Amino acid sequence: MGRDAEAVRVTTTGARHAPARLMGALRSLELPVQHACVMRVHGATTVQEVLVDVPAALQDGDALRAALLQRLQDS
Repeated sequence: MGRDAEAVRVTTTGARHAPARLMGALRSLELPVQHACVMRVHGATTVQEVLVDVPAALQDGDALRAALLQRLQDS
């Protein structure tokens, strides 16, 4: 089966190394990143936008969101 692209947006406040943690979670899920953008807003909030290729197994409902949240909580 093919892969489809999905946009992921993560907003964090005061999280240490948030971009590295997100990239690590994406790597552990073997999700190829097409594009990523990290912005720091008002010095405390980090907004990350990532476009990833999503395998069919994670395209169902909230499967991608649940998998990412689990990986981020474990890190």
